Amino acid sequence: MRRLKEKGVALFAHDPAAPPGLEEELRARLRASSRDVERVDPGHGAPVEELAKALHGPPGLSELAASASLERTTALIDGGRIVDARRAQAWSAFLKRFSVERARLGGGLALAVVSATPAVAPHGPEDLLRWSRNLRRSDCMIWADQHLPDDRDGLAASLAANLAVELCGWRFDLAKELVRAEARHLADPLAWLKGRPEKPEPRALPLNGSEFPCPLHLLGQDVEELRRRLWRAHLSTLFPMLEDERIALVRTHRKLLRVDDRMREQGVEGVEGIELGPLRWQLQQRLDPRERQSLDPRLDRMVSVRNHLAHRRPAQAEDVAFLLRLRDKAS
Repeated sequence: MRRLKEKGVALFAHDPAAPPGLEEELRARLRASSRDVERVDPGHGAPVEELAKALHGPPGLSELAASASLERTTALIDGGRIVDARRAQAWSAFLKRFSVERARLGGGLALAVVSATPAVAPHGPEDLLRWSRNLRRSDCMIWADQHLPDDRDGLAASLAANLAVELCGWRFDLAKELVRAEARHLADPLAWLKGRPEKPEPRALPLNGSEFPCPLHLLGQDVEELRRRLWRAHLSTLFPMLEDERIALVRTHRKLLRVDDRMREQGVEGVEGIELGPLRWQLQQRLDPRERQSLDPRLDRMVSVRNHLAHRRPAQAEDVAFLLRLRDKAS
């Protein structure tokens, strides 16, 4: 937006990391700033002629740039349709001359080329605005949070957002669908990925300063990397939940719990430090059968998840599904 305002010309590169609806959002922001927005097909003629025809403006570059009737107009030009090398060269030369004229005038008609290729950039690839150039993890998290369904909260919301960030990264189209997926897909997101109709992107794009391959591409190349990403999402989401549950169980059954010599050798000074595995064993020994009947399945799942995470493995899908149902009932 700043480049359009200051220079009158902005080129938005075709970028696989661009979120769905980017052009619609650009239109909305331009209209919010009191700009009229016109979609322009680059056609087959000279650039100035095609623009004059589409915008009902005067012929001639200087006249078009200075036209009072187009002073608050932004033309959205489909750069993806400029595929011929000679036409790309013509548009590149035109945009360079137009930007000079627009700078001289200090305002007026603005040109936004969407899905632009380096061939139309007046000064080379550095002219292209790429969504992925400065993309950070926080941007992915904001996108995921914004697309969560209104009725999704608690553990399911946290898991959905972390899965979208860790697994999908800059694939905002996939992230948008994943945060809205059914709970069974959140429990087994790799199976969900295998069933997606979207095309893989073979190029790895930068995210947080590192190369981040497309998850659909990894399905056929490096499933272990996807499993590492899934482990990170589970670690961020499930481990804090397990710790909350462990602390609650310790507080509820404190009088039944003991710290033995082996625990003390491992640094456990009080019952608050008893981990899930030993906690399950003590409660199985000391609770009455009715209490154990309701608690055992829950503790078994929690211990299974804890053990997987401790060994840098993602939790099993059936365990995650159980915990999601458990939290859903609790809420």
